[in-house]
Amino acid sequence: KEINTTRSGPSYRASETLTGIATEQRQRMMEEGSAIYTQLQCAGCHAVAGEGMKLLEGLGEKYNVVELADYIKRPNPPMPTFPLGEAQRKSLAVYLIGTYPGQSL
Repeated sequence: KEINTTRSGPSYRASETLTGIATEQRQRMMEEGSAIYTQLQCAGCHAVAGEGMKLLEGLGEKYNVVELADYIKRPNPPMPTFPLGEAQRKSLAVYLIGTYPGQSL
């Protein structure tokens, strides 16, 4: 699966995807995901406002946490594969969905 605006398939609502995670756990995962995003320097390729190779937008409408975590495990080139455990991939997915929810919250 590629992260792009032409992706066909199920449509999600970020708010519904994330409400399945307890508030305290979701907050912890958002913080951990943010730290991973920074540590791996994801913004070097994924930035906002027209910057970067691949914009991250509307991820909450295109993926649920499990699907995005799976994509992070096996991304499409040129995105590299990072040595992250399952919990780290899920935290990064929660952070990305929470940060880039899309139009339909």
